[in-house]
Amino acid sequence: MYLEFFRLKKYPFQNTSDSAFFYEGNKQREALARLTYGIQESKGLMLITGKVGSGKTMLVRGFTSRLGPEWQVIEVNNPWLSAQELFRFLMLKLNIETDPHKAGDPPLDLLRKSLIDLEQRGGRVLLIIDEAQLFSHDALEGVRLLYNLETESHKLLPTLLVGQEELDALLRTHPMRALHQRIRVSYVMDYLSTDATDAYIQHRLRMAGGDAYLFPSNCITMIHGASRGCPRMVNNICDDTLLHAFGLRQTRITQDIVEEVIASLKDDETDELGDEIDQPPAKPVDTSKNMSHASHDSI
Repeated sequence: MYLEFFRLKKYPFQNTSDSAFFYEGNKQREALARLTYGIQESKGLMLITGKVGSGKTMLVRGFTSRLGPEWQVIEVNNPWLSAQELFRFLMLKLNIETDPHKAGDPPLDLLRKSLIDLEQRGGRVLLIIDEAQLFSHDALEGVRLLYNLETESHKLLPTLLVGQEELDALLRTHPMRALHQRIRVSYVMDYLSTDATDAYIQHRLRMAGGDAYLFPSNCITMIHGASRGCPRMVNNICDDTLLHAFGLRQTRITQDIVEEVIASLKDDETDELGDEIDQPPAKPVDTSKNMSHASHDSI
């Protein structure tokens, strides 16, 4: 609605995973460097955790968008898979055909053969498991078994676990100790500082084709204070601010406009922004029919 009014080509503050809007601050650069190291040195198992709305998914999109054409990215978003369903899903994505009426090689043997064959043809696979804190112990044990797919020199299936803060606590429990010991690269995503929030807002406005300094510094301070630097909440406040200013027909963003938006977004019970609790999706009855994934081409 407000694109033409603010001379924008795109909506700058959508909570989507468009890698074109990926903000590469100091923390993001460090995370990217670690992930790149994990891929280049075949470290096998990598971990990204962080608070709700801290930009984990956007970081992953920014990372995968920079991978070469030889990489096939397989993303698993369904937390209700068993280990066997995870293996079958990977076989499906790798076009491994099996005859259900005949006994054949175990799934892990088939996956290993397929990955070796793919490497010989110049291809590689990166497995990304999102919302990993919701995965069962059985599925995470399946991830550990996938980690064991290797040649004499390197791991065959680099795997990135992505999840909220409780994932780290889960991996540190006694039943998960074997998986936790195998994590070679990890990073914790935190919220943005005031300066980083300013740079983040400028970047998104610039990528949308607009005035990078549309939000004055006093408004940035208010937005950071209300959002605590949570990128998702920064987006919500900025988007609503532009919409509200458009409704008022004001091309200049002011403290009064931002203050009104922040007041309207405050939770009635806690009177505090950013305390949103993400509820896990309802568990489907038939998990085999609810496999959500994305390939590198679709990111």
